[in-house]
Amino acid sequence: TPVALTAMHHLHVELGATMAEKDGWRRPAHYGSADEETERLRNSVGLLDISPDGKINLSGMGLDGLLSRAFGQKTPLCMGDSLVLPLPESPDGPSVTLARLAADEMMAITEPAERQGVLTKLADHADASTQAVDVTSALAGVAITGPSAYLLLSAVSELNTSPGAFPNLSCAQSAVAEVHGTFVRADIGEVLSYRLYFGREFGQYMWEALLDAGLDYDAAPVGLEALAMLKR
Repeated sequence: TPVALTAMHHLHVELGATMAEKDGWRRPAHYGSADEETERLRNSVGLLDISPDGKINLSGMGLDGLLSRAFGQKTPLCMGDSLVLPLPESPDGPSVTLARLAADEMMAITEPAERQGVLTKLADHADASTQAVDVTSALAGVAITGPSAYLLLSAVSELNTSPGAFPNLSCAQSAVAEVHGTFVRADIGEVLSYRLYFGREFGQYMWEALLDAGLDYDAAPVGLEALAMLKR
C-alpha cells in the first residue's frame, strides 16, 4: 500500500524531522527532543501538520436530520459551534468532530483511520436534501497549539480567535495569510489549540507563513510524539 505524503512533507524533512508512518501517511514523529516539543506546546506555541485528518464536507438544508440519523444527535448544532461525538459503535474509542460553518454547511473531522467508516455512515444516512463529500486529499491542515496560539493567529488573520471571543469548540471560516481557511478551536485538556484547514495547494506557503508569524512567540514545529505526551 503506498504511503501518502502531506503537502508540507519536504519542508518537514528540510527542518530535520524524523518521519514515521501512521495510518497510511508519513508524518513527523519529532524534530528534535519530544520532551522539549511538549514543553513548547505547554508554554509557547507549536505547529503540527494535521493534513491526514479525515475531512468530510456536509452540505444541504437537512443536516440536522442527517446528524440525528447517523449519530443520534437530537439537538440542532448552531452555526459557529462544533461538537465532539463518540462513534456509536465504539463509545469509548474514536470520536468525530462536527463543525457547523453555515446553515447548509458542516465539516466532519475524524482520525485518519476512522475517515472511511464515518464517510460511509454519513452517506448511508444522507437523503435528497444532504450530501457528504470526502475532501481529505483537497485540504491541508495545521494545529496551532499552546498559550500563545491566538497571538500567532492574530498576526495572520482578522478573525478574533482570542480565548474570550472564540471559546473552545467554536468554528468559523476566515482568511488566513490571504487564503481561505476553516478554524475549529479544539483545546487539548487545558492547553489552547486551533485546527486550521485550507486548500492543499497552499500547504507549503501556509506552513512558512505561520512559522514566520510565530517568530515573535517562540513558535516551532512539533511532531506526533509531543502531541501524544501532551494528551497523557
